[in-house]
Amino acid sequence: MKTIARIISWLVIVISIAGILFSAVIITGAWLVNEQFTQELTGILTGLQSGLEVIDTSLERLDAGLSSARVTAHTVQEAVGKLGEQMEQSNPVISVLAKNVNEDLVTKINSARETLLAVRDAVTAFNNALSAVSALPFVNIPALPNDLQNIADRLADVALLVQQVRSLVADVKAGIVETLIDPISQSADQIDQDLGDIQAALGAFRERIASAQEQIAALLSEIPVWIDILSISITVVFAWVLLAQLGLVFISRGYLKTGFLPWSLPPARQEDADLRSPNAGGVAAPLDENASTGGEMPFVGDASEKGEEPE
Repeated sequence: MKTIARIISWLVIVISIAGILFSAVIITGAWLVNEQFTQELTGILTGLQSGLEVIDTSLERLDAGLSSARVTAHTVQEAVGKLGEQMEQSNPVISVLAKNVNEDLVTKINSARETLLAVRDAVTAFNNALSAVSALPFVNIPALPNDLQNIADRLADVALLVQQVRSLVADVKAGIVETLIDPISQSADQIDQDLGDIQAALGAFRERIASAQEQIAALLSEIPVWIDILSISITVVFAWVLLAQLGLVFISRGYLKTGFLPWSLPPARQEDADLRSPNAGGVAAPLDENASTGGEMPFVGDASEKGEEPE
């Protein structure tokens, strides 16, 4: 039975030493990785923030382009009004109208569509990168909505309407058709309204971007603190594990030396014969051979054995 207990003690020592080494490695690694992990994560969030700034700048340019397109639509409406007053083939208003529609309005709408599609792809890439970062427990940034696809579809409808106005203006320029004045005016007014709705949708989307930027900025200031707290928590937990394993090593080592566990040690035994005093139990302490008795051992015993009468 004692042999089995000693084997178990050795196993406990070996496992405990392995646990001590493992805990020490974990504690050391928690602080070695701390700074690197902080730098990498803050770098990723800084990249996301920069991406949002690029997206917002592109949407700002897009909004400016749409405002310019609305100004052109108003110019078309004014030109159509002037054209209705005097329908002549040589009227210079027709040339101005054709230029505003064929060159300015078409170019601005097509440019806005290209910019919007590029921004849509950038938002998709941003959401993919954000989904990877959001796997961390302390990162909770909502993805940007997929509203740009709907806006792109509405802008495509506006582009079709612009092409219709372009065809109507070409007919007017070719045949001076008075009946086409109202359709051109109504289409220009519809283009202006649609572009206004698109701008409102872009404004709401930019508000979502601003909110995401604020959340990322807050995370950039909080992440180093959270990572330090995580490192401290790991240190406390594994320091406790290390001390517990160290205690098991001492307990097992003590058992191998004494054969007893600390809580089952027997009481200390009193040494009877060698540590008794001379008056204890009627037995005197031994004398030195070179004492004054001349080398003879003194008689120890009962007085009657020496032939003396007891008093």
